[in-house]
Amino acid sequence: MAIAISKSKAEVVITSVNNKSEGMLNKIMSNKLNVPKWRRFFSFKDDSKKSFAGKNVLIVDDEEPFLMSTIDGLSAYAEDYHVLTALNGEEAIKTLKSTKVDLLVTDLKMPKMNGLQLIAYMNRNHTGVPIIVMTAYGTQQIETRLRNEMEILNYIEKPLDINILAESIYNGLMTDDSDRSSQNISLASFLQLVEMEKTTCTLKIASEDRIGYIYLKNGEIMEAETDKLNGKEAAMDITSWDDCDIDIMFSCKIEEKRIGSNLTQILSDHPIIRMEAKAEREAEAEREASLKAEAEDKAKAEREASLKAEAEDKAKAEREAKLEAEAEREKITMQKLRAWKKT
Repeated sequence: MAIAISKSKAEVVITSVNNKSEGMLNKIMSNKLNVPKWRRFFSFKDDSKKSFAGKNVLIVDDEEPFLMSTIDGLSAYAEDYHVLTALNGEEAIKTLKSTKVDLLVTDLKMPKMNGLQLIAYMNRNHTGVPIIVMTAYGTQQIETRLRNEMEILNYIEKPLDINILAESIYNGLMTDDSDRSSQNISLASFLQLVEMEKTTCTLKIASEDRIGYIYLKNGEIMEAETDKLNGKEAAMDITSWDDCDIDIMFSCKIEEKRIGSNLTQILSDHPIIRMEAKAEREAEAEREASLKAEAEDKAKAEREASLKAEAEDKAKAEREAKLEAEAEREKITMQKLRAWKKT
């Protein structure tokens, strides 16, 4: 199924449909999805941002109500880009084969073909198309890992905030196609998505003339092997490969864990990952130092302001005491003058 929002009106236009999706389309068409009057005057849309007329954004999720509400939420952007939808990876691939897609938004847990399979397909056939993953299992580790790949792969957490989705789509479309035309999703990032989703699978990894296998059960790495290596050494070797083609099979023949380390530890042990982790620690140390310096500057400014206030209060008290003393002297002088006149 593919659904597009027209540029002139925030209405749904049917471009292709299968029988199973007919009910969803009837629901959408009955709603018409016209832009509410309030949204015309009060919208999260920033009119100063660039329009991407002619660009297509494909959103893939197996929950029909979610797709309907997302289309409605993004209707304010109907003049900026087209929104297409699909209920699973298979429908998404049909759309990808018939229509140029400039950005993909996908859930990971779906029937027929899930998000991981779709991402692997994109990595082989649509290199450089930005992908936004929707997940309820986001972690700080995966966010840190993806930070260096934000132009090609990003994720947002469910329940979805339409403002965050709109901003993520804008950022993805903003990047020049030529800047990421040959950029692949790294194997390390794909593995962390598998770990995050606690997926049981076997990954067949191909890079140039090399082939390796990584076996995972409930997101935990069980074994890895190449033609020359196995265990942790094989996992370390495979995760260092560049420009990988990934095939995913949802079964794992390895029942007993043969690698003592978990996936995060293996990726952390990798020299490139260690370098990135070091850079992240250094950046964090710089942020902490900056925050400390700001706190010290603030404390110093507060101390100076307090001292200044105390000095002003002291000066004021001295002025008041001086005025009182002068008033007292004047009072005494007047009393003496009146006493002199009487004599």
